[in-house]
Amino acid sequence: MKNKILFLDFKFEYLNPVIYTFKKLFVIKNFKVDYFTPFENKPMSKDKTYNYLKSIESQYSFFVLTHQFFLTNKKLSFKNSIIQSNWNEYLDMHSGIIKFLQNSNKNIIFYSNFDYQELPDTKILTLSKKKNLYLITPGVEFFSPNIKKLKSGENALRKTDFRWINFLRKNPKKIISFPNWIDNSEFKKISFKNKKYDFSILGINYIARVKFYNFIKKKSYKYITQFFSYKFLLFLNRYIKSKNIIYFLREIFSKKISQSVFSFSCGSKLKILVRKFLEIPAFGSCLIADPFYGHENFGFIHKKNFIDVNKIYKTKNIESIFHKKLYKKITIEGQNLIKKKHSVNARRNQLTDVLKLINQQKFKGSYWSKGKFLFR
Repeated sequence: MKNKILFLDFKFEYLNPVIYTFKKLFVIKNFKVDYFTPFENKPMSKDKTYNYLKSIESQYSFFVLTHQFFLTNKKLSFKNSIIQSNWNEYLDMHSGIIKFLQNSNKNIIFYSNFDYQELPDTKILTLSKKKNLYLITPGVEFFSPNIKKLKSGENALRKTDFRWINFLRKNPKKIISFPNWIDNSEFKKISFKNKKYDFSILGINYIARVKFYNFIKKKSYKYITQFFSYKFLLFLNRYIKSKNIIYFLREIFSKKISQSVFSFSCGSKLKILVRKFLEIPAFGSCLIADPFYGHENFGFIHKKNFIDVNKIYKTKNIESIFHKKLYKKITIEGQNLIKKKHSVNARRNQLTDVLKLINQQKFKGSYWSKGKFLFR
């Protein structure tokens, strides 16, 4: 008999590759997935929504939602005119779903993929305290104990909200430690013949990124930073919400990285694990980075599958990493790590084990150590 999972969530347009691929993790043998969202079902009152979900509750082993469910202030993100004209009715339906989750004794999986600078809704903290709710999130092994002290001097981090990280520290038994992933379709075949750049340095101007840029610009390397077409499309997408623009943005972004021998990343002064640490190896470039906290737990090892830029700064000998056998080996090993441990396929296998333990009431949390996914 198949276990049944019900997704309770708003259905957004494609916004980022992680949310877009999240539902793929649940394509698991012996599990069947159904969907109930305010944006796919006709709006019902709060009480009717609650009563309907209670009437079908016994059919399901798990209820799943993401943080996007709580972004009820994002009316303009929903282009459907029917939804916008019935916005208050949909919010009423949303309240009915929240009430159901608060009162259900079934297992709930919540994926918290929000920016650490902003907790979308304090209801998240209230709901997450439920005994039967489990969290898909980077585990506490990826957050520095001194994280509050690290943000000083980084303008982009001045509004950082640490309530969620504090909550995770106090509730390790709830954590399904999935620190991002890469969809199988995103991997690019590694080619060392078609490299146009020595380095790519793409993303927000964090202090570590600016430092690396200043380090290499004095030399005769060919590098790419933010490029005009990408910045223009990013600007355009703020005003014209379109899947096509975002798809095109992603394609430009991945192409520039795959055309670079080395690509730099960092996780700001907070040393957070951002998706670019996975994307660079997946796109076929050699990752050089100011490492995030817990990178060894993730599976990264200097000069095996990535390059720790801080060790290069000490020697001031960046030329040493251009040894062909070295960077080729690191590039291949980096992509292998992401494929084997941090792809959608890998997460799917890990999630299968997690759900099995939850069903058996044996799950007490999970974490990563030296590249291995382990249970408490």
